[in-house]
Amino acid sequence: MVFYQRSYLVFNCFMKVSKWSPSGDIGDESPIVLIWISFPNLHPHFLSPHILHRLGLLFCNPVKVDNATVMGYRPSVARMLVEIDITKKFLDKIWLCHEKLGYF
Repeated sequence: MVFYQRSYLVFNCFMKVSKWSPSGDIGDESPIVLIWISFPNLHPHFLSPHILHRLGLLFCNPVKVDNATVMGYRPSVARMLVEIDITKKFLDKIWLCHEKLGYF
């Protein structure tokens, strides 16, 4: 959760948190960020934690599913926090289910 906020004020000093890699330079901005992605109009059987985790893996590293999705308060859309590399291209639609019976 520290990585989620990205910047803090600690004892009147600004502190910025970013993803570290051994090959990276301290002055370089990390292209890896946390974003919320939405899956609108999923069929109810796709709202299981296992399936949502697999959908999150299509983008990169799933971090967590939002509380409204877990509790079933908002069945019209599932939301998930994922860690992605913003330099990569991602699909804006995903085909779910069988070839002929699925949906985007």
